[in-house]
Amino acid sequence: MAKKVMFFTVGSQLYGLDVARTQGIEKAAQYLQVPNTVKHIMGIITLRGEIIPVYSLRTKFGMSQPPITNDTELIIGKLSRDVNIALVVDGIREITEMEDSAFSKPPALLQNGDTGYIERVIQNDKMLAIMIGLEGLLTEEEKEKLKDFIEENKLTEAEMVENEEDEPAAANQQ
Repeated sequence: MAKKVMFFTVGSQLYGLDVARTQGIEKAAQYLQVPNTVKHIMGIITLRGEIIPVYSLRTKFGMSQPPITNDTELIIGKLSRDVNIALVVDGIREITEMEDSAFSKPPALLQNGDTGYIERVIQNDKMLAIMIGLEGLLTEEEKEKLKDFIEENKLTEAEMVENEEDEPAAANQQ
């Protein structure tokens, strides 16, 4: 059975994400910084009336976070409990179907508390990539904090219109 995978880059590395866990791809331009939030969260965006945390895969992977450019994209992924998260990636490579034979368990040496996001390794004659499991990016405590933050900051439709008009001044472009 084949699985549709979105391949993207973070730094010079190739990663994959199950397309069934994604809600879309957006251009990364502006976000509102939120101080003292969950580790690796750069800020928030409002997308189709929903407040979505912006998550830095670069800082999760121990890389520096360069300024956001025109090539930077956000993959909107769906965590359990109906929480969406925007993953900052350097670029989308392709979306393609991969046969089950291309997926293998990660070597035991790669598995520890900090690598819970490694779901599978994808390998074929053209590539070697890490398949990311969204649930493994955040700890249970971080997921709860994110859900609470989003619930506490739900905007009414009038507030969203007001904020969208103010957004360029309030947002941080990096």
